[in-house]
Amino acid sequence: MQEMVTASSEMNEVKILRSIPGLGDLAAVGLVAELGDIRRFTTPQKMNAFVGIDLIFNDSGQLKTSGFISKKGNSVARKLLYTSFLHVIMADREQRLRVTQWYRKRSANVKRGKKKLIIGGMDRLLRLVHHLVINNEEFQFDKSG
Repeated sequence: MQEMVTASSEMNEVKILRSIPGLGDLAAVGLVAELGDIRRFTTPQKMNAFVGIDLIFNDSGQLKTSGFISKKGNSVARKLLYTSFLHVIMADREQRLRVTQWYRKRSANVKRGKKKLIIGGMDRLLRLVHHLVINNEEFQFDKSG
């Protein structure tokens, strides 16, 4: 794996992903390897579908479901994204990232069963990755905080 890190250290996508607090070399290289060329996804929703965290609803008549993920995507990318999101949450103790703020705000009242919130956070992390790569910019905190 170290050879992959050194070989891809000059890739622009890897540099962009490593600029996100909490994402290290292995996570950045792994995500780029599994997602491929991120610029081929025209919207973040298409990346969600590729990873398999897009929601499916089975509603009929009076029955309303809260939705569940399709799991029809790349399972390795989904696992990498899951652990990457948890690392981003742990690394951002000051809650300066909007992804972290969103997760902490919603998980404050939840005692157990935070999987759906983690999936939502993974979605927001993918949106951030998509935005940064499409616009070819590294992550920077807002001046407003």
